[in-house]
Amino acid sequence: MAKSNILSTISAAVLLGTLPGITNADGIKLLQTAEMVELPSLQAVGGGGVLKRAKQEVSARLSTGGLDTDAAYSVWWVIFNRPGHCSDVPCSVEDLENEAVGGAVFYADGFITGADGTANVTADLEAGPLPIGTDMLIPGVLRRGNGFGAEIHLVIRTHGPISPGSVGQQTTTFDAECGVCMDQQAAVFPAVF
Repeated sequence: MAKSNILSTISAAVLLGTLPGITNADGIKLLQTAEMVELPSLQAVGGGGVLKRAKQEVSARLSTGGLDTDAAYSVWWVIFNRPGHCSDVPCSVEDLENEAVGGAVFYADGFITGADGTANVTADLEAGPLPIGTDMLIPGVLRRGNGFGAEIHLVIRTHGPISPGSVGQQTTTFDAECGVCMDQQAAVFPAVF
């Protein structure tokens, strides 16, 4: 099979959620891409993300722009362990209230933008218990063996202008006592198995 045919088959399979001849086995890794979208409009903002999936872990790389300048941000994993129980495709915030979905929201990373409003983010997540001290909005985990089966969203949340003496809190917690905290962008990665 030609390389372009293999890539087309894999790309189509990722969109459809199946990879022919590949099972959810140890040792398999898969790259998935997504556009960065503005929230709540879901309009593309020109950035993108890559999610590397394996059975027991996922790693994300995001690159985006259009963010506030000289501002503090946090990034949040939003995990839907059983996306087949979501009310729509892709899963939504409302689906996190459905226990059958196995949803969780917890801290992934944080950063400060410069004068150009761009950001590059890296976040890694292993299945199972989170490190002690991880800020969790909705307690939960990436379930063991579910690196391919979970729908994963990465949400970039603004905490407004940097506040000297509070930057650590602004880039690691959900609300950080600010009046301007809000979700600004996201990347959505559908389940592949």
